[in-house]
Amino acid sequence: MFSNQNPADNLASALAEYQKDFEKRLLSKPNPTAEDARKRLEQANELVRQSGLGDALTTLLAHTEHWPTWSQRSDFQQYVGFPLADVLTREERHEENYRSTKIITVYFVYQTARYGMVFKDKGSSIMFDGDFRSGMVEFIANDEIVLGLDISLGEIEFANWHWFGVNALRMGDWSKHLLEIAAYIRSHDKNSLTRRNDEYDIDKAKNISLQLVRRAD
Repeated sequence: MFSNQNPADNLASALAEYQKDFEKRLLSKPNPTAEDARKRLEQANELVRQSGLGDALTTLLAHTEHWPTWSQRSDFQQYVGFPLADVLTREERHEENYRSTKIITVYFVYQTARYGMVFKDKGSSIMFDGDFRSGMVEFIANDEIVLGLDISLGEIEFANWHWFGVNALRMGDWSKHLLEIAAYIRSHDKNSLTRRNDEYDIDKAKNISLQLVRRAD
């Protein structure tokens, strides 16, 4: 069977194959250490996602983000959604490479154990599809970072931070406590909303009567 390609076509095909083969030989060989790192990252992300630890930490972040200011108020305790003691808060800014990072630190005692949350708001970056606000949140136990998440914030007003990657994880008893704290906060928020709705409806119903009032002749 004869080929329909002319000599020029054969030469072009040969040169194209030569280029592919040459580029392939220039590529670095797979790095076993990097491959192992990617597997551990994938496993950590899956564990944090399935266990609810990622959502628990972002729930804690949403609940405590404004504590450096709120903790100065006399009615601060009514905004605290879980049992704690010895609250310490701090807010600062770190300037580096023409970029300002807001850092919020909150420490507290829960079930006799001291924990901390560090939130690093790196601000917004202009992307091709709009502004992208990024940051990091870390949970601290025994004076070390036991869970660290990369987080982002959408452009929607009143949007919450969402995590999209794990950058630190050291499993321990703290994990149960973090899940408990998040459960307390969610219940507190739901109960507060229920109370507000109840009070609103009770106030609206004050001047409503469904009984027929007959005039005395």
